[in-house]
Amino acid sequence: MPREVLDVEVRASHEAGLKIATHCHSFEGTRLAVEAGIDSIEHGTYVDQPTLELMVERGTYMVPTISTWDAREHLATQMGWSKGQMSEIYDRKAQGKINRQLPARSKPELASPPALMPAAHPPATVLWPGK
Repeated sequence: MPREVLDVEVRASHEAGLKIATHCHSFEGTRLAVEAGIDSIEHGTYVDQPTLELMVERGTYMVPTISTWDAREHLATQMGWSKGQMSEIYDRKAQGKINRQLPARSKPELASPPALMPAAHPPATVLWPGK
């Protein structure tokens, strides 16, 4: 999604007094979302160290879903995938473990579903392009 679209969605949400969350499926997408002012990154499977630091700086929340890559690994193993085919799964699992072990000062605030945000914040709303 282009940065300009993210900017419009974030601005519209915040002007309405709402929080906005997103699911990102690439490192670049996660960084763009944080730069645009998204309030919460869901799953956190594509978050690198520089983006984590930016999340801390901007107060972006993360709702981690650690089991996602365990489930994908289990399914891929059952399907007979080779180690080469499973390399992204292994990489994402490893990054997730690194993210969980970061010092508290370098981690974003964590929230857990279904709350998405701590009680002090209104419920999250996701806006989709064209709606």
